[in-house]
Amino acid sequence: MSSDSDSIVRCGICKKLFNQDDRKPKFLQCYHTYCAQCLTNMQEKVTAFLAL
Repeated sequence: MSSDSDSIVRCGICKKLFNQDDRKPKFLQCYHTYCAQCLTNMQEKVTAFLAL
């Protein structure tokens, strides 16, 4: 089980720790935080799905 402080330092999608290289945190308007890599991957998947 994750603690509240754990959700501050980990991506909500991949659960990996944020860093300043490939896992930079991105703060959304809804106050959720995900790493840039996960958001990019998700956007690519949605774009590919919509192109079908």
